[in-house]
Amino acid sequence: RKPRRCRSGEISWIKQVTTNMGGLSFTGTTYNVRITARWKSIPGRLIRISRGRAGTWGVNKHGHIFRLINNGRSWRRISGNLVHISVGSQVWGVNRGQYIYKYLGGNRWKRMPGRLVNLDVSDNGHVWGVNRGGNIYRWTGRNWQHIGGRARQVTVGPSGVWVVNRHHNIYYRRGTYGDRNTAGSGWTHVPGKLKWISSGRGVVVGVNNGDNIYWRQGMSARKPTGSRWVHVGGKLRMVEVWENWIVGRNHAHMIYKNPVQGVPAGRTSPIRGGGRRHLGCWRDKPRRAIGGGVRFSGSIQKCEQFARRHRWRVFAVQAGGQCFTAGNAHQTYRRYGRAGNCRNGKGGGWVQNVYQVGSGRRPRQGATNVRITAR
Repeated sequence: RKPRRCRSGEISWIKQVTTNMGGLSFTGTTYNVRITARWKSIPGRLIRISRGRAGTWGVNKHGHIFRLINNGRSWRRISGNLVHISVGSQVWGVNRGQYIYKYLGGNRWKRMPGRLVNLDVSDNGHVWGVNRGGNIYRWTGRNWQHIGGRARQVTVGPSGVWVVNRHHNIYYRRGTYGDRNTAGSGWTHVPGKLKWISSGRGVVVGVNNGDNIYWRQGMSARKPTGSRWVHVGGKLRMVEVWENWIVGRNHAHMIYKNPVQGVPAGRTSPIRGGGRRHLGCWRDKPRRAIGGGVRFSGSIQKCEQFARRHRWRVFAVQAGGQCFTAGNAHQTYRRYGRAGNCRNGKGGGWVQNVYQVGSGRRPRQGATNVRITAR
């Protein structure tokens, strides 16, 4: 079935609801979402584009990796070669051999276990992927957990985990709304046909086999699958929605962006004034207090620079130099309570010194600004 169209192509609503999922009570919001076709081109040509807390990244047809710099008009080349990339609180990618890599900063990539053809990363550091056989997996922080079902593409974000299969059928993973750290509990079929899908805050966006663009209306914690699909003018092969923007590329690899009205801007704000502030010594466990895993091992200063570069508020150093930081670290670092056995400002075994990022010059990145062209 083809997704249903809304004549106006625009709809608005807002409602507060209270629900209980897995014992966790919270208030959900149906945002006043409005998406109309106001596409603007972004310079360059890419086969994949992704946007998240770690910025806007892309891959061209040669496998070259790029990051959009702050002026929004030019790209910085990053070392490596990938065919698929995803951006959330971290940057992950897949190369032609289906090997998986996570970006560590400073033009360095870390190879991760397993092989996938498609993956997605959320702003909370949750990673889901699909392999060549259509099997679905979830990264636990140590290994890949197999999830029942088959898919061609997967997305994870504030509106939960969604997949599309080889028949372009659409499914939502129950219990994952709100970007929760959970494997969920089964799949709910959602009417419509899409070949690509993206989970955003209060909205899911996708494209069908004819490159037509749709977004899902009526989504909330109480009704995570929404009510119907609304058509948006334009033609794209793949899309991603993050906060109040959609990005995507068309059949000619040209890249575009479009605003999403009614979704508040992200809560992570630029760092302002003051030096680094110590927030204390805190316990950690295998299910990390700060999502995303070990970013790298190094000094307190390098960990702070990494967090500042991503405009994150809080970072932690553990086990003598392991760096932990994420977009929501300021909300999660207290999860396991205070500890008293940190040493030399660099934590210890399963304890970490936590810091608030101070102001400072944006560190230089060893990469060259380039313009992407199709060759």
